[in-house]
Amino acid sequence: MIFTHSDYFPNVFFSFLLKRRNPGAKWIIFYHMLAANPFKNIKNQFTSGGYCIPKINMLLNWINEKVCFFLIKSADLIVIHNGLYEKALRKHNRRILILENYGGIEKNEYLRTKKPTGLNRKRYDACFIGRFHEQKGVLEMIEIIKNIKKW
Repeated sequence: MIFTHSDYFPNVFFSFLLKRRNPGAKWIIFYHMLAANPFKNIKNQFTSGGYCIPKINMLLNWINEKVCFFLIKSADLIVIHNGLYEKALRKHNRRILILENYGGIEKNEYLRTKKPTGLNRKRYDACFIGRFHEQKGVLEMIEIIKNIKKW
């Protein structure tokens, strides 16, 4: 069994080599997050916007992803936690498992046991969960909320 817990080139490349050397072994790769388009202004990544000169680290991350897409064709299973990645990854490998869970809790179990809060106990209209990094869309939150209110 070959288990790759990261989609960065050194991990994927050596897992690919192990798979080639041991064709009977099963190779499972876990994809955490797809790279943002380095040619699109990160501020406009999630809404609309123009092109920009890419930052070198984003460009390298994007190139890394494209090379890894070629290598993962020989993986036996790709595991993702975000169903939005499925379309992009299916082009490179049709064997995908989507883990739909919330903090380690199975989605259906979460929905079944979730207790709704009454209106008098409601404290927030929106909540952002994630690290504060521009790739997560933190800088666009106000713009996104404006678009949701229009919708």
